Amino acid sequence: MIYLFEPLAEDFSIRAIDEPNVGKRYPKRVSLFGKKSSKLGSDQTFIICAQCIAGGELPQRKLATGLINKRSRNLTTNVEITRDYLATMLPSITTTKGKKSMDIIHAEQELNICLPPIKQTLGWPEINPVEFSFRITQAVLNATDDPLRRKAIEAEIPCGIIFLQRLERIIDRWKGDFGDQADPIIDALRATANRDHLSLISLAANHRDQPRLLIVDEAKNRLVIPAWKFVDLLANPDLTRRLYTFTAEYQRERYPEVVFNNESSGDLVAKFEPSDSSLRVMTVTGNNKDQRSIANSRIVTFYLDQDYVVCLWLVLNRLISDRMRFDALLEQAEAQTELDPFKLLQ
Repeated sequence: MIYLFEPLAEDFSIRAIDEPNVGKRYPKRVSLFGKKSSKLGSDQTFIICAQCIAGGELPQRKLATGLINKRSRNLTTNVEITRDYLATMLPSITTTKGKKSMDIIHAEQELNICLPPIKQTLGWPEINPVEFSFRITQAVLNATDDPLRRKAIEAEIPCGIIFLQRLERIIDRWKGDFGDQADPIIDALRATANRDHLSLISLAANHRDQPRLLIVDEAKNRLVIPAWKFVDLLANPDLTRRLYTFTAEYQRERYPEVVFNNESSGDLVAKFEPSDSSLRVMTVTGNNKDQRSIANSRIVTFYLDQDYVVCLWLVLNRLISDRMRFDALLEQAEAQTELDPFKLLQ
């Protein structure tokens, strides 16, 4: 089966066609809503990942559009757990009270089966490293009256975002230093769990109906790149890749291939780091290619939900390769003809 990206104004959709029918029939739209894995056949993992993207596309696209509006206020990225995006696409269940509800448990079971082998293939951490972040809030500081403990807690504030791995190190250290007195502090810290650090990801189409990604964080930093460039970043983890070279004509382009905030000069480079599922992006100009200047350049870090990115990688990788296969088969089909006038002339 060949799967093709279908550009839609407000949603994510794919079409499919059997290889023998290329050039004879038009690819049919694949219904991603309400399908159970037992009925998906050999492409089960692909379809489940596509369901996750379909479930997440509309809400993330709406939020991303709102965030990049210069007049928007008090908006957050509000990225849902990938399991919940999948659950919106699965058949609902009836509760004991007779109400319809999302089948969260089934969605989680599906992803627990599908995602680990993909992560292993990519060499990424098995556990989502950025599923939640934690903060040193006033409630955490108020969990103790001891000045020394407060000072130890405050020492964590300048060290950046607290993800799960660092959280466990902090807990071990506090338990060793504070003993049982650490328990209320740890409970208060765990209670700050949030997902505000995550960036929105929207998969839409460019003016040529080719897939492109829009990534937006809570600070309204924005990156727009062709889908294949994103796949290239994921396929080359921990390596810096050039995404684009801005030219003098860039500002006059009606449909720029790449957008990064208001940048319009230099080389746009990026690196995806699986250890914390981050995409670090910056521009390097002719004036700041020495080490000191680069150290002072502004780097934007987009934290991407690992589970969602795994689904996105699988779907995009398949769609890109299938598109090339489809185009080659279509070219062959269009070159064939049942009429051979040369034989008629013999």
